[in-house]
Formats: sequence, C-alpha cells, structure tokens
Amino acid sequence: MTPPPITAMLAELACSAGEAPAPAVESARRSLLDTLAVAVAGMTDPVMATLTAWVRTEAAPGPAAVWGSEEAFGIGHAALLNGTAAHALDWDDAVPSMPMHPAAVIFPALLAQAATEPVTGSELAAAFHIGSTATRAVFEVLGVGIHYGRGWHSTSTVGRIANVMALARLLKLDEKTTRNALAIAASLAAGSLSNFGTMTKPLHCGLAAKDALMAVGLARSGFTGRETQLEDRRGFFAMYGDQDPARLDTMGKRWAYWSGEWWNDLALKRYPSCFATHKPLDGVLALRDEIGPLDRITDIEVETRAGYGSPLISHLPTTGLEGKFSMPYTVASALTDGRVSLEHFTDERVNDPEILPLMKKVRETTGGGEDDPQYAEVRITRIDGSVVSRRVLVTYGDATNPLADHDLKAKFLDATAYAGWAENDAEHLFTTADAAMTSADLAPLLAALARKGNA
Repeated sequence: MTPPPITAMLAELACSAGEAPAPAVESARRSLLDTLAVAVAGMTDPVMATLTAWVRTEAAPGPAAVWGSEEAFGIGHAALLNGTAAHALDWDDAVPSMPMHPAAVIFPALLAQAATEPVTGSELAAAFHIGSTATRAVFEVLGVGIHYGRGWHSTSTVGRIANVMALARLLKLDEKTTRNALAIAASLAAGSLSNFGTMTKPLHCGLAAKDALMAVGLARSGFTGRETQLEDRRGFFAMYGDQDPARLDTMGKRWAYWSGEWWNDLALKRYPSCFATHKPLDGVLALRDEIGPLDRITDIEVETRAGYGSPLISHLPTTGLEGKFSMPYTVASALTDGRVSLEHFTDERVNDPEILPLMKKVRETTGGGEDDPQYAEVRITRIDGSVVSRRVLVTYGDATNPLADHDLKAKFLDATAYAGWAENDAEHLFTTADAAMTSADLAPLLAALARKGNA
C-alpha cells in the first residue's frame, strides 16, 4: 500500500484554511495571555542569561523584540529567546491527552514574524488554530507511545512541523512553498527527553520556533526540500513514528477531528512544574487540612496509570530544575507550604534538609488499565494507621475545569511581578494582549512587549 501524500495534504490544509471558529479564537486569547505571562517570568531564569549572552555574540539587532526587554534581534534569534523563556519555568500550556506544549512554540514564532509585516488579530488567531490542530493531528498519527517512547521531545519535534503550518497560514503561503518548508523543518526536528530537568529542555522550544521561521524563510526564497518528505520511506513519519500506511491514512480524519476539538484538549497550568505533577498536587492540597501534623505521616502513596509519570525523574532532585520534574519534591513542598509557586523551585529550596524526610516518604505506584482514564490518587497514612485519600481525574486548569478569568489574570500579574514589572506596565500588557485577537493591528501588542508606549 502506497503511503498517502501527507506533505501535500498538510500544505493544502494550511493554505486553504479560513478564519478560526469562535471557540478557537477564545482559546487562543487565553493561551496568548498565559504564554506571555510565563515567558516574561521565564526571562529571569538562569537559562536566559546564558542564552541571551550567546545570542548577543551571534546576532545583530533586528525588528523582533525580546519580550519584556529593550533588546531586539532578527526574527529567528528573537523567537529562540522568547520560545526558550516561555518553557523555562515549565509553567506554560499543556495538552492533557498527549505530552505537548503548543503555545510556547507557536506564539514566539508568529509574533516574531509579525514584527516584519502587518498582521491582524484574526490572522494571528487563524494561524494559532492551524498550528494547534496540526500539533495534535500529527502527533496522534505518529503514535504517542511510539514517538515519545523512543525518547523524542514531541513539543520540539512535532512543534517544528506544526509551526510551519501556522506560519503558512499567517503568511498566506502557496502550497508548493509550504511543502518545501515542511520538508526543511523535518530535517531540523530533534529534542531528547533525556535532557528534561536541565537547561536544554526549554531550549527545545526556542529552537523549534527558530527553525520553523528559518524553514519558512528559506522556502519563500526558493530553497527546496523533498515535497513528499513526511510520508517518504526515509522521511519524518518513518523516522519518528509509525510508517504503517493504514495509520498514515487516518491523517485526514484526525485533522478534521482536532480542527473542531483542540480547544477542549488544553490546559493552562496552575503550578510551575511538569504537568504530570498537577493531578497529584491537586489531591495533596485538597487533603492538606485533613492530615494533621506532618511529622505524623508515615507514608505518602501517589498512584497513577502506567506511563502517566514518564516525563518525571526517578531520583531525588538536587537542583530547582530537577525539582519541577520530581513527584516526591513537589508533593512534599505542597504538603509543607500549602501551595506550589515559583519560589519553591530554587536549588536552595530543593536541598532544604527539613523537606528531605517528607520527600523520602513519597512512593509512586501504578494502577488501572489501558482503558481507564488518566488519574492520580493520593493516599496518606498516619502514624495511627488511618488513611486519607483523594482521587483526581481532571486538574484545575484543564479545559473541562478551566482557570477562571480572575485566576488567569492573577497568574499573569504574579508572573510579571516576579519578573520585576511595574503594575501599570503589567496591566497595560494584559489589556493589550487580551484584545489582540480582535485587533486590526498587532503593533500595540508588539510595542507593549518591547516595553514601549506603556504609559
């Protein structure tokens, strides 16, 4: 059986797409606010000082702002910095059904491109809609267990393909140019799960945004790639997923499904840690008032379905970055302080000798079957043998249990305050970004991100 023409199919879908439906626009609005907030806060992370210093040695000033600063570079290097910052704190969006962070890749590329040519809010929303649909459809056809199971960081690999789709819609590219851009991006796709808990993980997002812009820019200039690359026997799907022609033949169906459903499979994070910790943290915080003195706890069991905790580290953390990927640390921290926030993920806090005994009481177990929903059940045993437990199926922030608008704004203001923004500047950016999807011109948003005209 000959594989279906995936590259041509995706190019046609991106180039023929119309306006985004109303639910997609609303979800894009909320995702933009969330992404800008976590990126501005992420600019304070140590990864950004090192990366920015390197960019200054490599890149000349250009039209695209580094968000929250007065620096601006060419679109590729700006997207590299903004995309890395968006993922630096692991506080960016998530996809409950699959390990993905679409907005941290898509918005940095789209807004960098918007610095070079006029873009309306409706065009931004339509492009984000295409990228969000592509993220889910492509990853699902690759095979989540296959691709992620091999150790590929899907936000980085699939993110490049999805971002080319989004940029094709934003720039109204023709299908041939888009096919070439997809082919170029496919040769740039990379990102290893082994680097989780290090500075390289957020770099994956920045590189995915930068590489998509490069692929599109080269293709617009006539640079070529194999126009059947994705489905080729040595192409993207063969390398990164399942090359079964019957599986590839489902792409059209999955695209049609996700184009009307992706906004129901999205989560904006309440906690600045790996999404795999969020259901357990919801359970822990809900139980905290029932537990009594922490020194009376003898055992803390966190049960999840097999595979749920695959992004997490298996050893006790020694750095703040590792703490974000540690079930024992995040659970112990939540029990100790009754909350989980940015200040909990420092090297000093992770190595606090007072929290170590509680961390060592956390056990991770698995249960349920393949047909059971993803869940987390926390069981806390006290010295008298009594047990309190809480089972969580949907975390707060999931599209089916969304962050309230006031909580989203509170997250935005907390993040910008963490980055040292004055309250009036933060309010100005929030108001401008909140209106961006219905704006006739994104120039006010870009100016606010460059800290210009905030008065």
